[in-house]
Amino acid sequence: MNLKKIGLSIAIASLFSSIVKAQADVDRGYIQDYVYPYVARISLERTGAGLQISPDYTVIPATASFPFNTGTNIALHVYYKFLNFSISQTINSKTNNKSFVIALAETAGPVTVGGKLGFYSNVAALDDKQVIDTKSSINLFKFSPFWLANFNHTRFSLAAVTDYSKRQRKSAGAFMFEINPFIMRAKGKDGNIIPTGGSFDEKFDEMAGLRKLTVYNLDVRPGFMYTLSFEEGTYFLSGGLFVGAGFGYHHAVSETKTTNGLHWQTSARILASGGYNQEKYFIAAALRYNNSFTPVANIGVLSNEATFQLTFGLRFNSFEEKLPSNF
Repeated sequence: MNLKKIGLSIAIASLFSSIVKAQADVDRGYIQDYVYPYVARISLERTGAGLQISPDYTVIPATASFPFNTGTNIALHVYYKFLNFSISQTINSKTNNKSFVIALAETAGPVTVGGKLGFYSNVAALDDKQVIDTKSSINLFKFSPFWLANFNHTRFSLAAVTDYSKRQRKSAGAFMFEINPFIMRAKGKDGNIIPTGGSFDEKFDEMAGLRKLTVYNLDVRPGFMYTLSFEEGTYFLSGGLFVGAGFGYHHAVSETKTTNGLHWQTSARILASGGYNQEKYFIAAALRYNNSFTPVANIGVLSNEATFQLTFGLRFNSFEEKLPSNF
């Protein structure tokens, strides 16, 4: 037993040593750390975070669908080390959608590990060429951890174009590989997610009267990202695409039936951004889109998160250096 503990300790020490060495191998001619590494930013966002439920297995439904979107929001983000808080509120009084998100991300050499815990309040209008005019409200919970490998971490910085805590001094790109499991739970606020009767029974069949939906997914996505850097990162343009597939398990409860089963899914992630950098502040525009399409019983569920941000950010130094020594 003691030998096993010693062996485990040696393995952990070796892993830690390799991570530290990988961090030291970053090419400083390509990636620069800021003197002010922590970030607070405010964004104007056009975003959709939730579900799109359609009565068929198409990603872009040709018939009816319930798209749950958060509309145009004002959002506040605060990044400190590996922790990111985000809160948003729609400026559209008709929907009054809102969200609260806690995100974590930590990079060690070529690997970034993180996740997102999100609580969303969403309203959707039925989209079926305006034949039916109705709305549905849900409370949505999502937990989405990820593991991402950057195969050119010495010269390409993911942080430089996501949380803006580093600077990409020279243009570079990287092939990447992402593993992204997630849990999503949706529940109707005042009853059903999908109403019943008439056209709803005809279009959504056994999923009319859907009250609760839980989806467990595992997505695997290879991808590529590239950043064009100008004047040592003072100006930048970046883009990336990840495409993959996976599998999962679903649990759906309607007024008349409970459905459980395994499923497959396709997934994609698109990232694009550009901006202007200074040591203490930056201005950036960014597009982030992530989806996972899942067939559940006779319906198609598109779990997506699409955000276009106009952001003004401030960088600040480590405030713990200003604390009293006896604190």
